[in-house]
Amino acid sequence: MNTKNTALFIFLMLTNVVSMHAMRLSEQELAAELQKNNYSGMPLLIDTKPLYDKLYRTSEEQRTEQDALKDLQQEHYYVHATNDQTNGIWVNKKFLKKNYGTLKNMITDWEKTQESKIIPIGVFPIEVISLGFSVLDNDSMVPYLSFTELINVANIFNFLDTPADKMETVLKMMLANLNKVPDETLKKLNPDVQKSLKDLRCRMQYYLYTQGDPFNGIWVDKKLIKENCEVLKNVIADFVETQEIRFPISLFSTAIIQLGFNILANDITVSDLSFTELIDVANIFNYLEVPIDKMRTVLGIILINKIPDQELKKLNPDVQKSLKKMQCEPWKY
Repeated sequence: MNTKNTALFIFLMLTNVVSMHAMRLSEQELAAELQKNNYSGMPLLIDTKPLYDKLYRTSEEQRTEQDALKDLQQEHYYVHATNDQTNGIWVNKKFLKKNYGTLKNMITDWEKTQESKIIPIGVFPIEVISLGFSVLDNDSMVPYLSFTELINVANIFNFLDTPADKMETVLKMMLANLNKVPDETLKKLNPDVQKSLKDLRCRMQYYLYTQGDPFNGIWVDKKLIKENCEVLKNVIADFVETQEIRFPISLFSTAIIQLGFNILANDITVSDLSFTELIDVANIFNYLEVPIDKMRTVLGIILINKIPDQELKKLNPDVQKSLKKMQCEPWKY
């Protein structure tokens, strides 16, 4: 066999091996396989029909796969990170138009020109892109996100210009956990998102701090204060709702202020408190003039636990008086 015939024989053998291998691959696997072999510009799940035709002859099964992929592309766009076209997700184009102002005009132009349906999304990794679309499709998952995930979702929502109510759902969950997060973490938010969060905070929360220490306080829901803190109601009435409002709380540390409002918000069960915590909560409840049923719940637990007299002396005199009164009517606690 001469050199020319030998080369032809080897070429045919290699072609057969490639064809047999390709026939075993799914659409996704083929795309990934092709990327390994110098097809780096082709993202996963993009139409591979021209490449199929080069690798092996068409069968009914292969045509079905190609038709399914074509249908997918007609109704979806391929979304990926700007610097990684090979790693993305397919998203329904109606969903994109409805929820993303940034992409709406872009998609409309593409539909007119019939250009590629590949959309790069800023500098976000595919994990963040996928999470963002998932949250937009199902915002009931928002309460279960970590604070880092909330930041990522807020940032990509801002980039994509999602509907205001969708962004607000994420920001409200951030507000609910704001007291647990250091300021450094909040700096990871886009400046525009930081401003939106601050504006929402002014509408929904007041800042309470230990008198004399304005930099060490907590943010508390306005509704919770208005419904439970009679002593602050009149003061609140004098402020404009959209401005940032800060209240000093005399004598109590930030930890005690936080504990008191956690009880009012039902985030902590009174029966789980230690003797010292019960005394602290009773005192701050007295200061804030909380509803009588809230105070009696705390005093009832104090009586049930038979706290030592030495500890009871730490109660405010007015609270001690209320406690003695309750001892005379035990059926009411």
